[in-house]
Amino acid sequence: MEVENPAAAKLLIWATRGKKSRPRLHRLVCVFLNSDVYCDLPAGIQFPHPYGVVIHSKAVIGENTTVMQQVTIGGKSLTEPEGAPTIGRGCYVGAGARILGPVRIGDHVTIGANAVVTRDAPDGCVIVGANQILIR
Repeated sequence: MEVENPAAAKLLIWATRGKKSRPRLHRLVCVFLNSDVYCDLPAGIQFPHPYGVVIHSKAVIGENTTVMQQVTIGGKSLTEPEGAPTIGRGCYVGAGARILGPVRIGDHVTIGANAVVTRDAPDGCVIVGANQILIR
């Protein structure tokens, strides 16, 4: 069952996909939603509550992924450009989760609320707490 994004999420996705042709509008939408989304967004991405979401410009997100509110998908350090996360298809990123650094998250991974991920995770696992990977 596919759930439709709320209006605010549709606005964020539209503005992000047009960030090169409408940079001021993109920035205005990001400020309105208190979000910074600069990566290319895939088909089927879901933002049920698109507030406070920060996504690195070089992050790669797979199709049909759900990203909840207050999520950060970005680098580990401001001083060392070490890369951005790659998230597989069909993942769920819970509220307040942090995915940091050049990590690879497999397909169909569930990342719990307020989890911190700084290492790779295989397909189909569940991540809770700080890098606590539970294999299904």
